[in-house]
Amino acid sequence: MQIEPHKFNLLNGNSITIGGKTEKPIFINLWFKSCRGCIEEML
Repeated sequence: MQIEPHKFNLLNGNSITIGGKTEKPIFINLWFKSCRGCIEEML
C-alpha cells in the first residue's frame, strides 16, 4: 500500500516527507501530552 507524500516541518527547522514510494517502512510514534504512558516514554 502506498499513501500520497506529505511534507512536514520539524521543530528544528528541517523538513521530512512521509509517504510516496519508499525502500523501507516508516514507523510514526504519536504522543499525547496528557497521556501518562506517553509522558513516561518521552522521559
